[in-house]
Amino acid sequence: MARRMSTTALFAGAATAGLVGGWLLARQWDSAHRRDLFSPRRHRRVAALGWLEAELDPTMLPLLQDYLAWEPVIALQSRARRLADRLAAAA
Repeated sequence: MARRMSTTALFAGAATAGLVGGWLLARQWDSAHRRDLFSPRRHRRVAALGWLEAELDPTMLPLLQDYLAWEPVIALQSRARRLADRLAAAA
């Protein structure tokens, strides 16, 4: 019985450590996407726009407007414009 309890405790501890580690990695991933909105790499800007779409925070509207003035790629401009319109409607 003692062995079974220690195995269960070990499993619970490992599962908890995995969940905490996954949560920390997800937070780091989100933070990186937030910083990459003005990245010189197009795929990072796409990821940052995806992060903004998932958040839908109206306080991000001024940042998104700056991005629209800066973005040289038409496809990303139109995606950002749709997002800005949604954010303005939500405000």
